[in-house]
Amino acid sequence: MPKAAEKLETMEVPMLDFRASPAPDSYNAENRTVTFVASAGSRGLRRHWMGDYYEELEVSESAVRLSRLRNGAPFLNAHSAWAISDVLGTVERAWVENGNLLVDVRFSKRDEVAPILQDIADGILRHVSVGYMVHEYQVTEKQGELDVRRAVDWEPMEVSIVPMGFDDAAVSRSAEKEVSQAKVTYRAPGPTTEGGANMPTKKEKDQAPAAIETLDVTETRGVEPVAPPPVDVSAVREEAAAAERKRATDISSAVRAAKLPVTFAETLIRDGVDIDKARARIIDEWARDDGDQEIRGVRTSVDHDLVDSMRAGAVNALLARGGIEPLTDRGREFGNMTLLRLCEDLLSRQGVNVRGVAPFELAARALSTSDLANIAGSVFNRTLLSGYESGQRTFVGVFRQGSASDFRAVNRIRMSGAPALEEVKEGGEFKYGKVTDEKETYSLATYGKILPFTRQTIINDDMDALTRVPMLFGRAAADLESDIVWAIITANAALQDGTALFHADHSNLAGSGGAISVTTVGAGRAAMRAQTGMEGRLINVMPRFLIAGADTETVIDQFLTAITPATTANAVPSVMRSLQPVIEPRLTGNQWYLAADYNQVDTVEYMYLNGQQGVYIETQNGFDIDGIAVKARHDFAAKAIDYRGLYKNPGA
Repeated sequence: MPKAAEKLETMEVPMLDFRASPAPDSYNAENRTVTFVASAGSRGLRRHWMGDYYEELEVSESAVRLSRLRNGAPFLNAHSAWAISDVLGTVERAWVENGNLLVDVRFSKRDEVAPILQDIADGILRHVSVGYMVHEYQVTEKQGELDVRRAVDWEPMEVSIVPMGFDDAAVSRSAEKEVSQAKVTYRAPGPTTEGGANMPTKKEKDQAPAAIETLDVTETRGVEPVAPPPVDVSAVREEAAAAERKRATDISSAVRAAKLPVTFAETLIRDGVDIDKARARIIDEWARDDGDQEIRGVRTSVDHDLVDSMRAGAVNALLARGGIEPLTDRGREFGNMTLLRLCEDLLSRQGVNVRGVAPFELAARALSTSDLANIAGSVFNRTLLSGYESGQRTFVGVFRQGSASDFRAVNRIRMSGAPALEEVKEGGEFKYGKVTDEKETYSLATYGKILPFTRQTIINDDMDALTRVPMLFGRAAADLESDIVWAIITANAALQDGTALFHADHSNLAGSGGAISVTTVGAGRAAMRAQTGMEGRLINVMPRFLIAGADTETVIDQFLTAITPATTANAVPSVMRSLQPVIEPRLTGNQWYLAADYNQVDTVEYMYLNGQQGVYIETQNGFDIDGIAVKARHDFAAKAIDYRGLYKNPGA
């Protein structure tokens, strides 16, 4: 048989999602954590208007990009990411094991999250949806069968709790999903007929426009999914095209009968509204006159759904211009508009005559409307969040995240274990025991800045002021968090007992500095295991993280790499190689640290205001500026809680 042909191309791929379930008996009530089996690499049918196909995910260390999950990807409420309150928790750990992608999720302590976590523990909420981007497919074609696209390079982006399980027929499309470019490799099996004729070309698929859709795939650990039956691709395509033509015709007829503007019908058709919902919206639009005798089409009330759709399109167009997200179908209406042209369009939609109005007056009028304020606020919020999430916060997952309901001082109590039991002789008296405690106190601090959106910004079409500057502020907020947290380690300030965090009296400071080696790390492990609680009993602390600055990164890589040394004396035990490296450039010099899992013993805690993790945005028409004032506020604090889970070596 001739050698298989191979063709490379790129295609637009949306952010996909599929369903998974919690791993059995994985709920930890004390730590508020649940383990989910995100994927087992199963095959699933994807229905696509330009041609159905099967998709497979390769689950291996080389195929799955885990950096976003391991850097604290958010755990969301049903893929909603418009408000800080949508974040229910964070992904603390992600790994590949026996062909499965698993994630550990830690839930927030906020009051509104407690019922959701309880439903998960009770087995009522059983599904999560993992959003992911595909960067490369390998496609296998066989004549008379659907293509098989195997994702050999894909990237999980976020995890969400969702109310419904998977349904092969429940395929939805969304023009709001993030889209990226994926490389596609086609592998054809060669001639398939006696005359040696090649199988049909992919010309029709290659020339068809990219479609935006999502797919849910239920992953059940240990169960092999059954492939769906073959699909008549041509019949499905013809049926979908006929249904779309009928929907457009019915909507247009209904709008004409109600004597509404043609643009209203175009909006309903473009937004994919089905005929039943379209009739309801046509009736609502027709009835908005409330009996007034004014001419139809000059009404001042505006359909709220149309306003929301318009705002979403304008926000997408501005974010696309700033390179934050790709342009969607909804945003193309505003894609070529300057900021001044956008203001003119917004005012025209409200019935304002803008003919002959000077640019400064046009910008001033638009700034007084809620539409422009909401659009600018959304753009600022999305760009700030994008910049915030791009910051390298190496402390996430190493130290504990907390929250506070207000700005009053928070006490973190460390309690001793129970006192030792004493033998009671026959007829003897039981003695009372005493439990002691220690506490560390700290409180939230507020950081912020006001970002202006002025007439000059609009007239100059200054996109940097609208997207680039807020993104830099978001990144600065992430850097601020890192500065505060790692300053606790480098400053080595005293705890409530009056002794420095790292001190010989705390038995967590090496007597003399030394480079990272089996000997020095072994000494640190021994010191941590010898730590005692307040009652004096051993608590057997085990290090989990090996922390150092950029100057020591190569040494750590060499130390943790599994190699066979010339002598067994130089061998690094596997338990030491299991330490997780944390490289933080704010730690200068050759000093290095060991840190325990914060679930075993407290180390450092950082916290946000309840429901407002990250930067929070507020907008209002400015009084001291000629435009809209956007306030970026960030509430954050951090504190060392217990020295027993930390160890320092000054380095060589």
